[in-house]
This record gives sequence, C-alpha cells and structure tokens, in this order.
Amino acid sequence: AGIWLVDAAFNQCFDTTPNDTMIHLDGTSMVVASEALRNRKLTLTLDHFMEMCEHEYLAHPDDFIIDMKYLPGIRKGEVRVLFIGDEPKRVVHRIPAEFSFSAGLESGATHKIHSVNDPPFNTVVQEFQSIMPRILERLNMSEFPLLWTADFIIDEDHKNGMVLSEINSNCIGFSAHRDFGRWLATEAIHRIIATKKKLALNA
Repeated sequence: AGIWLVDAAFNQCFDTTPNDTMIHLDGTSMVVASEALRNRKLTLTLDHFMEMCEHEYLAHPDDFIIDMKYLPGIRKGEVRVLFIGDEPKRVVHRIPAEFSFSAGLESGATHKIHSVNDPPFNTVVQEFQSIMPRILERLNMSEFPLLWTADFIIDEDHKNGMVLSEINSNCIGFSAHRDFGRWLATEAIHRIIATKKKLALNA
C-alpha cells in the first residue's frame, strides 16, 4: 500500500480559460508526488507517475487505487477512533511531523491517546455512533468487524468541523494497542457462541 500527495509542478504552462476553476493536466504534465511513508518527493510526468502506480499497486486483478481530495487539515492531525465491534474503545490523535502529512508512527508522527469521553473528541465519537446503523445498512453488513477504525481529519472549510476520511479494518496500527487483546478475545468468544447458537437453531 502507498499514500501519495500529487500536485501540479510549478513553472509550466497550462491550457486554461478565464472561467476555469481547475488546472487541466495531460500525461505530459509535470507533477510533484510526495510519498507519505518516507516523506520523499518525485518530480515526473503524470504518465510516468501512473505507470509507477500501475507497477507497484495494480499487480493483481483485485488491486485498486483510490483518488481522494487532499484535506490540508491533516497537517494538524488525524483523529482515529478504534472500535471493537460496535463499541468505541479509544481515540488516538495522530499528529504528523513538521513538513509531513503522514500520521503514521513510522513517518515520525506523534500519537496522543485519549478516552472516547475526552472533549472535544467525544462529540465526534457520539455523532459517528448515531450514523453507524446507516453505515451497516449501506455496506449490507449484519455487524461491524471485530477490530476497525474510523479516521477523521479537520475540515478547514468548516469551522470546528471534521470529515470522515476513512473506515479501516486492514491497517490499524494494532501493535501500539496490545492491551486490546483481552477485549478482542471477549468479543471473539461472544461472536463464536452466537454463531453456534444460530447454527443450532437452523439445524
């Protein structure tokens, strides 16, 4: 996996009109691509960048790339809410290192641990909990994963607002939360028992 911030390189001419609100790029346009993990920057054509992505991230038929809007508020930190099942357990305020936009520890970010009841994060947790049933419905799921996160970034277009940037059950930084083991085991046992009872009733 990889996260890149891609922007148009300066000192080049663009085919724009007075009414354009966006820069139009083609494959020969120069871009600056900044990698989150290692904070390295590459200057190359858009075609070359896409070829690199195809080679590194699209090697298998099920691989995919997500094109997301960049939220500058990430530089002030990402708020990660860790869940076990449908219960929020912890909030981690992940603050990138200076001149970086990665909130990962391996990139030099600082992580501050908070309770889900600590302000101002409790408001975000409560509002997200209120829409969780709709998320299950939209995803056609009967229950949430055993361990997952909801990540929020400050939305600088709206004062005191935060935007949900990601729901993640794949790469959650579990090694930093080893005390979750007992909670995870308890939830897993409950789910196994519930499944066995359901199977017995349908037998």
